[in-house]
Amino acid sequence: MKKNILAVLLSAVMVSGIVAGCGGSDSGAAAASSAAAASSVAAASSAVEETAEAAEAATPDFGDLEAEYDPEAGYDEYTLTEYTIEDAGATFVATVSRKADKSAYYVHCNFYGDEQAIELDGDLNVLSDKTGFMETDAPLIVKQAESENNWYPIQ
Repeated sequence: MKKNILAVLLSAVMVSGIVAGCGGSDSGAAAASSAAAASSVAAASSAVEETAEAAEAATPDFGDLEAEYDPEAGYDEYTLTEYTIEDAGATFVATVSRKADKSAYYVHCNFYGDEQAIELDGDLNVLSDKTGFMETDAPLIVKQAESENNWYPIQ
């Protein structure tokens, strides 16, 4: 993202330099080329601001929640959700990754010191459960994440 912003700025500077450097002794042409350069710089500045705003909008905001695990590669979006297993009196933060079409999910969390990694299909059927402890709760974690609707693209 920062490379794109830098590229736009450098392009604007180069264009303005070329336009200003190609002017002859004609003061009308120099004024026109100066105006064109100013216009190019203004357009580049506007593009940089729009890019920065888009980057800020794509920055995940999970409040005070901190991920213990990164989103799962091969999925399109992710979120963090705080989940409590009432019977065990345990609360943890789960990283939930999903395909954009909601055909598959991956829940990654830490429950009582054990890394939990659960794959689910689009109907929330558990396909694999690393420890075998989360078959009941994993679909509920995904449902909670879906209800919070706070998804961000995996980059």
